[in-house]
Amino acid sequence: MKNNINNEIQNMYCNYINSFLLKLKGFDIPSLTYYTNQFGTVEFLKHSYTHNELIENMFDDNEHSADVKNKMCLAPTINVASKWIEVNFGYFIEVHKVFTNTLPEKFQFNSNYYYSYFVYNSYESKIEAYKKIIDCSFSGSKDEAYKNMEELGVYITEYDAYNEAIKSILEKI
Repeated sequence: MKNNINNEIQNMYCNYINSFLLKLKGFDIPSLTYYTNQFGTVEFLKHSYTHNELIENMFDDNEHSADVKNKMCLAPTINVASKWIEVNFGYFIEVHKVFTNTLPEKFQFNSNYYYSYFVYNSYESKIEAYKKIIDCSFSGSKDEAYKNMEELGVYITEYDAYNEAIKSILEKI
């Protein structure tokens, strides 16, 4: 058994932009977390609420403007948001840590890897995305690897890659 077990792992929540876009697309799964505005941090509740329940239980209509209420949105985890997108719109999200020895200088922030995502809604589009990731990792041609990196996106963190993937879907549905 491994001696250094890491139990400091946290949930990854959608950023505010994606949480707000989800709200606009009809996302309303009860949540324990929400954003009060685009500058706020994730707030935690004692009970799960849908968006309407959150507004009803948090505010007296006389206290807060409609603008404040409109900016509020649930803050789902990335896993819940991804599953909601899959169930309702048929898009799947995968994020991969891509190891490569062909990283151009502008992408060398994690030594020999980066995170990339792809979105697919068919077997064929999934295979095409996998080919690009394999080409980035094992391509003998640096030019071809760079082209595929640009198409797939290069992200420093897994969190950024997931949020960009979710945003790319929400903007087209």
